[in-house]
Amino acid sequence: MTTSPITNQTRLGFALVWVLFGISLTLPAFDSDSGWKCALAVLSVLPELQSMDIGGWLYYFAFNVTNLVLLVLPILAFTPFLNRFYRATRWLVGACFLHTLSWFVIALCKGGITGLKAGYYLWLLAVGILLVSCIARARQSATQASTN
Repeated sequence: MTTSPITNQTRLGFALVWVLFGISLTLPAFDSDSGWKCALAVLSVLPELQSMDIGGWLYYFAFNVTNLVLLVLPILAFTPFLNRFYRATRWLVGACFLHTLSWFVIALCKGGITGLKAGYYLWLLAVGILLVSCIARARQSATQASTN
């Protein structure tokens, strides 16, 4: 399977994901904590499985998956490897987007979103753009396959 040519618009989308994710790490994301500090906090729950309830552990663990997806997937989008996994990739990124959005919904249900800062919203936007870029890349690949 060959890789279909990637459009400049899709290429820009994947590059924008990295830029937004990088900026989100430097800005306050929750209360006064930077995105980087929040990323380290969710990373620190990995060895805490014994002392946490499994639901809470899985919830925070999934944020690590989202961060990993934001780092790796834009690179894989330019490789033939991803051509075979477009459907799974869209589901994975879609799940990451909904999971990241859940933090907003939980904050809203708990009385307000004042603790969420610009870093969180840029992080959410990066995941959203990644989802749109993955869908666009899959459509490009499908169009290329149907014309061959």
